[in-house]
Amino acid sequence: MRQISPLTLRFKIGGTGLAAVLLVGAGVVHAAEVPSTSEETQKTVSRKPVKIDDPLPTGFSSWGDVIEVQNQLNDAADKIRSLHSSVNLSSITLAHSKKRLDVYWKGNVPSDVADIAKRMPTGYSIRFHSAPYSVTELTDAATDAVLLLRKSGMHASARPRTDASGLEVGVSGDLEAAKTQLTGFRLPVHVERGPTFRLTYGRLSDNSPWWGGAAWYATNGPQSPAFRCTSAFAINLPKFVNQKGGTRMLTAGHCADDGLETFTKSAPDSVTFDHMGWTERDLLPYNEASTPHPDLMVINTDPTISGGFVYKGSGDPATDVGMEVKKATSVNVGNFVCTNGAKSLKLKCTGQVIGVDSVETSDEFPYYVITHVAVAQAIDSKTLVKKGDSGGPVVFPYGNGFAAQGVTSLSAAIPDPDGEQGPVQGGEAGSMVGFIPIQDALELYNATIVTPPAP
Repeated sequence: MRQISPLTLRFKIGGTGLAAVLLVGAGVVHAAEVPSTSEETQKTVSRKPVKIDDPLPTGFSSWGDVIEVQNQLNDAADKIRSLHSSVNLSSITLAHSKKRLDVYWKGNVPSDVADIAKRMPTGYSIRFHSAPYSVTELTDAATDAVLLLRKSGMHASARPRTDASGLEVGVSGDLEAAKTQLTGFRLPVHVERGPTFRLTYGRLSDNSPWWGGAAWYATNGPQSPAFRCTSAFAINLPKFVNQKGGTRMLTAGHCADDGLETFTKSAPDSVTFDHMGWTERDLLPYNEASTPHPDLMVINTDPTISGGFVYKGSGDPATDVGMEVKKATSVNVGNFVCTNGAKSLKLKCTGQVIGVDSVETSDEFPYYVITHVAVAQAIDSKTLVKKGDSGGPVVFPYGNGFAAQGVTSLSAAIPDPDGEQGPVQGGEAGSMVGFIPIQDALELYNATIVTPPAP
């Protein structure tokens, strides 16, 4: 992975002093690299049993009884699943009211599994049942069944039946068509009307249609994708040479090299990732490190689409909502701007533009020269952006949505009166932000911004 930050950049704004500027992408920042504090944060610890006030399951007089029974049965199930001989395990179910495990097994039950049943506490038992399929055969078949139905455009789910005799398949479309499609399937299937599941998502685990303000990931090799940057706005791109037109997600050019696969997390705390698209950094004529260029790039999300919304920036990624992108607006000295990156998570509107059309040069990397930069400074001298906000949207409230203003690129500390740089909090945040104005970006790409259709 290309190491590009932190960088010390030098710029002039209306005759002011120099400021140290950092590219705020997170391509080289990992959680393990963040310095730890010398003192652990003190938190309140409770060692009292959890009190549950929900309605009780049938047959029980207290949640304490439910917890005791389930823990006993689960302990036994854990032992069974941990044994090397469990390769032919098909299914395990809990019968709480009977204090019993029902274990479904393909073939003969091994002696070490049978021994667990003999050692169950008084009042508890395990009942074994013969099953025609192992759990591996069932889950492989469930995947194939869903893929088969998806090819016909059906929303479907599939899971092993409790007794391991086949699959339960749920569809939200035509039941008869689904049954016909699964005729002759290698396992018995029971098709019924199923719920329409929707992915849980948020700005830390976005999905199509992609929204601005979301975290995206990329990798240069077989390692797990690393958090890179934030998405900004969806744009409509014309057809370039050897490229299809369509919607793209605008972000910062320094975040990744050209042609890398990009991802989003399957869920905010997940260790698995979903495909988002591919970086297209070579569409601008001068988007090369060796020549002056605007710090821009697009992510090609074809065949999925990028939508005309930006995350609101409530501070809670799990409950954050989308706001309409109403228009693209110009950036002028004196404008107030709001930053809204996936690292900061919180909309921050204390930035005021103090310079436009700035060219940023690097002391450490003289070949990295960024053009078309607008610079804003926090009126309260507090943090506007953090490492990882790169590529994110710069916006301002407009009606019941946002006006797009630019794409986050750089961070800096406010210089003191003597022209020396002020402190950048831990090297990871800045009270000044450099961004590429959205109208410049649209002109460079000959593109238009995506706005939602009228409701």
